[in-house]
Amino acid sequence: MFLSVESDGNDEHGMQWKGLKSLISLEFTGMPKLVSLPLGLQHVTSLRRLQISDCSSLMAIPEWICNWASLELFTISRCNGLTSLPEAMSRLTSLKKLTIQDCPILLRRCEQERGEDWPKIAHIPELLFLPWSLVRD
Repeated sequence: MFLSVESDGNDEHGMQWKGLKSLISLEFTGMPKLVSLPLGLQHVTSLRRLQISDCSSLMAIPEWICNWASLELFTISRCNGLTSLPEAMSRLTSLKKLTIQDCPILLRRCEQERGEDWPKIAHIPELLFLPWSLVRD
């Protein structure tokens, strides 16, 4: 099951994430008012792919991300409000690929060996850091 969320707000309508037991792929795209991920999303433990892009107000990835033990692919792009990764990233042992694109502060924090967030992601086999966007408006 794949779900793409495109909206101007947070989880205003009380979407029941608990009912999405077989959700494997989720995208949050073009949501400039999204400040945090919906709390109910922590119950979607089947998630394998997550993409967050163009969510300029997103301030943090929650610590409960470690509930996503099956997460394999995680992409963050053009989320300039996001300035660090949670400690829980180090507990995502199934994560095979992390892509961070066009997030200047986050990219600096993830620099190999010297970035503040490097210890949280050093275990991930494939890291792709792109300081620019592949798609321009």
